[in-house]
Amino acid sequence: MHEPTFRHKQYADYKAGRKPMPQELRAQMPVLKELLTALGYTTVECPGWEADDVLGTLAAACRDSGDACFIATGDRDALQLAHGGVKVLLARTKMGQAVTDVYDESAIAAEYGITPQALIQVKALQGDSSDNIPGVAGVGAKTALDLVQRFGTLDAIYKDLDTLDIKPGVREKLRRDKDKAYLSLNLGTIRTNAPIDAAPAHYAVTGGDPAAAVALFRKLELFSLIDKFNLDRDLVPGGETEAPAPAHRPERLTCVDADDLLTRLRKAGDVYVVPQMAEGTVTDLFFPLGDTVFVMPADTPEFGYFVRTLLAEDTVRIFGYNTKELHRLAQKARGAVRKYLRRFATVCLSAAPIGRQSTIWPSWRWNTMCRCRRTATAWIRRSRRWRWR
Repeated sequence: MHEPTFRHKQYADYKAGRKPMPQELRAQMPVLKELLTALGYTTVECPGWEADDVLGTLAAACRDSGDACFIATGDRDALQLAHGGVKVLLARTKMGQAVTDVYDESAIAAEYGITPQALIQVKALQGDSSDNIPGVAGVGAKTALDLVQRFGTLDAIYKDLDTLDIKPGVREKLRRDKDKAYLSLNLGTIRTNAPIDAAPAHYAVTGGDPAAAVALFRKLELFSLIDKFNLDRDLVPGGETEAPAPAHRPERLTCVDADDLLTRLRKAGDVYVVPQMAEGTVTDLFFPLGDTVFVMPADTPEFGYFVRTLLAEDTVRIFGYNTKELHRLAQKARGAVRKYLRRFATVCLSAAPIGRQSTIWPSWRWNTMCRCRRTATAWIRRSRRWRWR
């Protein structure tokens, strides 16, 4: 939940350097929660507490009941929970490949030489720049780990600080930042007492609402996930199966009069065009208008006249798809054909008309667009109806 936690209230600069969640991602959170609920998963939120504390509380409940617990995360802070039957599945990237390391008491002892609980003491000394936890200034990860390996805890270190076998410089740093060390210990400790329902049975996966899940997947156009979750694509709310809609095939008309088609396109205002390619050549241009698709064959004698006239229209706004192929053909073509193809592809690519966002865009990468920009600039400047987005 998006509100300050008890750690922020204890230390105003907690996580001060961290960038906020992008608004684009934040807007997806309600949708994700709705989808998880429809799939039968229970989500849990706790105002004023962090997700780590929720995980810690649930892990402690599993530990107390003797149940196995696996925490899947990419955050090493969770390693302090990996004891008493709790294992942490730590996700990371190795040589560009996703790998998962399994941590329990033995794995942590092998890597760090201390217990999982002692990792909190290490963090208190070295701090954590990602969370803006101060730690002891001048004490790094190596020194912090050495101190904890030899003396165990902050209490043990500060109890006999003057007599411990440590370097004078380190001793002075510890004495100077004692308050910060204990503050960091408090900030870095994952709580196990968040006020949530910690009964494992409360979080058992249920059947959910498959129809609602299918409807949401459809709305988001995540059709492949419907199959991945073994859902019926034809489910509708209410649990019934949706009857297949009758097939609708738009009428297809081949243009025999270029002027007639131009008149229809002028009336439409917004023109959507899909070129059909065959063996590196444009064979047809398709123009959907209502329930009819008009086809302008490239081998028609009026094809050049049609394209030239359409591009000169001031009242027509053109939107296209797969214009990359048109540009490729323009590079190979010669004479007037090359000029028409290049102009046609440029109009489809250039941008939405001023004051309007295009809803159909070719799937071009930015560098590809830049290569074509030089070709298109002169024509676009002459036609002030267009601009680069």
